[in-house]
Amino acid sequence: MNAGTPSGRIPAASALRRSRPDRHLCVVSHRLPVTYTPDLGWERSPGGLVSALDPALRDRPALWFGHANADDPDPPPGRGKTQYRVLRLGRERSVRAIDGACNRSLWPALHGIVERIEQDDSWWAAYADLAATNARHIATVAPSGSIVWVHDYHHILLADELRRRRPDLRLGFFFHTPVDAAGLAELHIADRLATALGRYHVVGTQTPGDADEVAQFVESHGGDLPPTLRSIPVGFDVARWSEFRNDPVVDALARRHGAPGGLLAVGVDRADYTKGLPTKLVAIERLLDDGRLHPDEFRLVQIATRTRAGIGAYDEMLAEIRRSAARVNEAHRRSDGEPVVRLITEPHPPREVAALMRASDMALVTPIRDGMNLVAFEYAALNADRPTALVLGQGAG
Repeated sequence: MNAGTPSGRIPAASALRRSRPDRHLCVVSHRLPVTYTPDLGWERSPGGLVSALDPALRDRPALWFGHANADDPDPPPGRGKTQYRVLRLGRERSVRAIDGACNRSLWPALHGIVERIEQDDSWWAAYADLAATNARHIATVAPSGSIVWVHDYHHILLADELRRRRPDLRLGFFFHTPVDAAGLAELHIADRLATALGRYHVVGTQTPGDADEVAQFVESHGGDLPPTLRSIPVGFDVARWSEFRNDPVVDALARRHGAPGGLLAVGVDRADYTKGLPTKLVAIERLLDDGRLHPDEFRLVQIATRTRAGIGAYDEMLAEIRRSAARVNEAHRRSDGEPVVRLITEPHPPREVAALMRASDMALVTPIRDGMNLVAFEYAALNADRPTALVLGQGAG
């Protein structure tokens, strides 16, 4: 990392509050804070990005740009002082740029899971074309002198495009994922990604180690380091999760979850191969097989919310964890008829997740590699008034 870029840890919300208040703020991410499904309409988007940014934007006027499918209805106009702006995705572009370049190439590369990387040059062409299209739209709408705060790997190339069209804008980029220089080096457009990262005025990462990985990647591929490169880890909505402790709805739901006997463990993850869910279930199975856990004395409720459809690696992983849960429940039966492992794959509203956490005795957070696991923070805040256990894997971020 260059000598002029400190690596101190400043929470993202604090960094935002320190930015010039006279500059308008534009946030760019893959998802808007709301996501459309035909059954439910527009609902709060899953994942840590929205959870991290919502409290930071609560008191500041902003435009939030995010993708929606071409045939989705218009989203709500916004929330509070934040207005939503849609970046429309056609079917072919969604398949090539998002499902292909982002989900099958960049995602495993950033996590250093090289064996999962798939690539196709048509995906990268669509990824670059998407950046150009989005930049044209943002450049048309962004007020003069705005700060454009770009989030995550879907939009790395935006800097090049926006610099050409709107030199008045101040550009920042934040990695919500971990960063692995060797994984990124495997990508066909590694040089172009390195150049684009150097075009941002500020690049932030979750950890100092991730910032070092960005520097190594950019310099080894002929790019210039951004003027500021530092660890600016995300936070979470402490007040909201603390308030759940005294929420009567959460309390009632928690009593229902906690009814059967024995220790209750909880896991809250997206159904993603980076989260280590198959390994978690195999570990529990071995403990039961060895007699170190007894089925009447232990239960796991694992939320594994699916957010990516049609990708073979995710389909295979979800099938694997379903098989593992079924195998555990068949081999180790509780006397009360409850399953030892209960797997939930549908989305759960925050109050229901909070209730499950309040009912539990421990949380198992064991990803292979994570940027910043907000569930661990939320669990600790929610249960600060009682003794519980938080089991963290080495890859928890």
